[in-house]
Amino acid sequence: MFRRSYPDDLFAPSQMSFEDHLGELSLRLRRALAGVVVVAVLGVSVDFLGMYLKLPWFGFGFPALRFIAAPAEQEIDAYYRKRYEEAAEKWLRTKSAGDRQPLAVGIPGSTGDRVELLVDVEPVELARLVKIGELAAGFRRPLTTLSAQEAMVTYFKVAVALAAIVASPWVFYQMWAFIAAGLYPHERHRIHAILPASVGLFLAGVVLCQFVVMPAVVRAMLEFNAWSGFDPDLRLKEWMGLAILLPVIFGISFQTPLVMAFLTWIGVTTSRTYLRYWRQAIFGLTVFVAAVMPTQDPITWSYLFLPMAALYLVGVGVSRLVEPHAEENPASCDV
Repeated sequence: MFRRSYPDDLFAPSQMSFEDHLGELSLRLRRALAGVVVVAVLGVSVDFLGMYLKLPWFGFGFPALRFIAAPAEQEIDAYYRKRYEEAAEKWLRTKSAGDRQPLAVGIPGSTGDRVELLVDVEPVELARLVKIGELAAGFRRPLTTLSAQEAMVTYFKVAVALAAIVASPWVFYQMWAFIAAGLYPHERHRIHAILPASVGLFLAGVVLCQFVVMPAVVRAMLEFNAWSGFDPDLRLKEWMGLAILLPVIFGISFQTPLVMAFLTWIGVTTSRTYLRYWRQAIFGLTVFVAAVMPTQDPITWSYLFLPMAALYLVGVGVSRLVEPHAEENPASCDV
């Protein structure tokens, strides 16, 4: 069997020195950062235009800020409504039927457009109605700030994070272009197949985190507060810090099967190796989740660990599909 090697001039673009690789990395990082900055500047400009036109739905960061805050606000609103209802029912159960006072309304008089009412109602029922009325009228927002600049700083964080997500196709292109610079010519065409899948997996992780994980995490944390007997007061800065970082972590973590398949594709490892060391891989995923998660609770950890463990199995299957045959060599090919 004859082997064919590429001539040196064909390999010339791949034969880069360490300094050349550093220069290529610097170039790709600058281009990726420039793309994110351009999107962020345009987005902030659109936001201020929406503020000037008084159109709350027209914008970039402000609609995203409200969208990201929505799961927490909805869950906290439902939490307090439930707490008020349960507290009122518990208090009324402790009173005998004879001790309860029926609702009584009296109209002692009126002057012009003003009507005076005298209402006889149980104190706990009055407190419940007042609290629910405040939530329904929007007098008390579920997310609070502790400083005047907190809302502005949080907005710019959201705008930058959203710009990174919108510019993710350009960022991932720069990332894979840097990797392609160190590959053989016959391996570079694989980047064209990997890039769309990489962007798709990243966006899938972001969507799953925003629509499934975040509401479930808030609900679980609030239930633990209720079980512990504490009322939460969620701060905007703390929630947004989690709500901005967690989707990005999910998007990056969803690259796991793609990285596994790519390493198998270029001959670095095999699907059998992934299966042989699955215990070590699960331990490594556990350490990774504990290291990258911004929270210390095991509930949020599990929401990332379980998908990553499943994606590891998916990566094994994909690696088996793209695994080169035994007679193939990534550095040469048969004639």
